[in-house]
Amino acid sequence: MLHVHLRVESFEKTGSDLGFSDCRALSTDFSAVAGEAVTESVLRGNPRPTALIYDNEVLAVAGVDVIRRQALRVPGDVAIVVWEDTVPED
Repeated sequence: MLHVHLRVESFEKTGSDLGFSDCRALSTDFSAVAGEAVTESVLRGNPRPTALIYDNEVLAVAGVDVIRRQALRVPGDVAIVVWEDTVPED
């Protein structure tokens, strides 16, 4: 989706301009399964991220579940931001 591409491009450029050394975007589909998988993956990183931005609330809710299962706190250990909500189905 074009708006997602533009948002990621702006996010990475701004992070770089501000001097963040590890400001990156990981692409997934918009499902809860993808949200869980990518969250588990990034939380294994060293250093562990202190903030995660999700493209929709489905991804974010799945990610928060993973964070809590790992005995981490939101927002104490990992802050969460959601860009936008999911378009409702008819």
